[in-house]
Amino acid sequence: MNKRSWTIGLAVGVGIALASGRAAAGHFPFKGSLSATSITTEMDINQDGVKNGLFLGGAKSTLGPSTVQGPAGEFVLSRSVTCPSGYVGLTETPGTGGLVFRFDSTGDLLFEKDTSSTLCFDPVTGLFFGSGAGDITGGTGRFAGATGSFEYTHCTGNTLFFEQPPGDHGFFTDTCEFTGTINTTK
Repeated sequence: MNKRSWTIGLAVGVGIALASGRAAAGHFPFKGSLSATSITTEMDINQDGVKNGLFLGGAKSTLGPSTVQGPAGEFVLSRSVTCPSGYVGLTETPGTGGLVFRFDSTGDLLFEKDTSSTLCFDPVTGLFFGSGAGDITGGTGRFAGATGSFEYTHCTGNTLFFEQPPGDHGFFTDTCEFTGTINTTK
């Protein structure tokens, strides 16, 4: 191979490498659904006496299938949540909930931290519904350094077991739809 051919080959190779690096970086919308169970724990992230839950489940999304886990936020009674008659309004304490998505095909992690969440809870039937939002706060692999936004909609659930008389411990089912945008640097 002569020097000119080698130089052209190197230039083309560098161009392809740069283009593929740019193609992987960007602004990616995604959507999906998740289903999980959560159980209250003795963890109290902000030391206010309200307990977190442990959220475990799976998700299907345009990013691929994943397992999901993380602290379910600390929810407190709130009159600012508008619920149908007979339902109790709850608001998540900011900074006490979030999820880690572990993608099945790669093992890459994506971190989400809740910024707001509300629930309406029927103490008679144990059913609840709500919505929320969060921030993408990083990850590993293709999500290293990622930022972005996250929104939960159409969240519904059921209280399978709840400590009685009134307590703050229970075992719950959850399903949600979600949408968001990831900004990556890779």
